[in-house]
Amino acid sequence: MNRPVISAIGHVAILAADLEAAVHNATTIMGLRVSERREDGVDLTHGAPHHSLQYLAGETDALHHIGLVAAGSTALQEIHSRADDAGFKIVRETPFDDSIPEGLVLAGPEGFQFEIYCGMSEGQPAYSPTGVKPTRFGHVNVTLGDPAAMRDFLQRVLDFRISDEVAGGFFMRCNVDHHGIGMFAGPPALNHYAWEVQSTVELGQLGDRIDEIGGSLLYGPVRHGAGNNIAAYYQEPSGAVVEYYCDMERIYDDASYQPPAWDFESHKWMSRWAPFVPADFLSLGVPRVDGSDDLAGTLATPITAA
Repeated sequence: MNRPVISAIGHVAILAADLEAAVHNATTIMGLRVSERREDGVDLTHGAPHHSLQYLAGETDALHHIGLVAAGSTALQEIHSRADDAGFKIVRETPFDDSIPEGLVLAGPEGFQFEIYCGMSEGQPAYSPTGVKPTRFGHVNVTLGDPAAMRDFLQRVLDFRISDEVAGGFFMRCNVDHHGIGMFAGPPALNHYAWEVQSTVELGQLGDRIDEIGGSLLYGPVRHGAGNNIAAYYQEPSGAVVEYYCDMERIYDDASYQPPAWDFESHKWMSRWAPFVPADFLSLGVPRVDGSDDLAGTLATPITAA
């Protein structure tokens, strides 16, 4: 392959102990639309794709998998070959979802599962949202014991590139967006998932919508140093943190780009505008589900955290 094998971050799938609360939040705050209901969960979309967020019925709240869009069938074959060569397990030879015609499920470092696919239906109808509808799914940030191992996996198998380093943590990209996956040291978990919006107007609307129901933003709006995006965060019912952002840095020339290295003790990598950063921000979120290799069935089968 002469181009990266991953073209975009497609979706995230979260086990939710209170499935209906999670779906209600997604439709009334995030402005998503339910595209399909199954006995074990709900698919939601922000637009044309069949889904960009999945909630699965679970006994506890946890990350199930991260969805990555492959750059075509040849890219999927290349990923399979690279994973075999590098010793990473192909958990499934087909996607979890019958709404996706082609793909595989790959187990990465520390039990993180990646559903890698192409050909997802893009035929969902237009709709009028009741929340603050994003323009697309943007990125995920995770924590794990050895961020360097995830960095090496993403580079070697999936063609991700380093955009910034923050004291042993990394922001990595699969396309021109500054980052598609961020990783920092901590227990295996999903810290946050992120939606791109058009401008800071939508960030203000998000804060107003949350205030209307008696809640508060967790953090922001703030301009990050790493990525340059303006962002606001809140915590949804599963415990996962949700980011809305705009104005992210784009990197068009991989050959000339030099990744900055940030001092973790300085707030500037996280907040250019003010020194306030929520205490223990990186410890928030939902854990990576235990026993991930045991959750390799289709999503038509009820799935619970071990």
